[in-house]
Amino acid sequence: MKKELHEKQLNAIELLASGISQTDVAKMVGVDTRTITRWKAIPEFREGINIATEEAKKNIDKRIMQYADTILAELYNLATKAKSEKVRLDASTYLINRAAGTPIAKVETREVSDKDKNKEGDKELTWEDLEQNEISPSNDKVIDLKNR
Repeated sequence: MKKELHEKQLNAIELLASGISQTDVAKMVGVDTRTITRWKAIPEFREGINIATEEAKKNIDKRIMQYADTILAELYNLATKAKSEKVRLDASTYLINRAAGTPIAKVETREVSDKDKNKEGDKELTWEDLEQNEISPSNDKVIDLKNR
């Protein structure tokens, strides 16, 4: 059975979905912040926030798309005509990354099998150990160094 939300709850949902803090929303609708916390435990209230948040995001996306051509033209202008080399580079990099995706730094790693482990017990292997033992790659992996 779905619970009907009252006017203060519906107002709170809209305000929370628009990004206003819980404390400010409580003041605006005339309740204590603990009341907002209790309302958030109600499934219909949470669902209302989720729906209103998605709707707000869609509206923002629509507004941004209205200006996309103008913004793209300005970025192109900056990339080609800005006096500052840094501005030209940043604008060009942004345009390329948006068109082709942001590149990541990649490093090849190799798994070390039991037979390749250092014979001296618990001593950690070094790069030199790996190179001297001519360990063959058993499983190529890629690590994104920028996001570590």
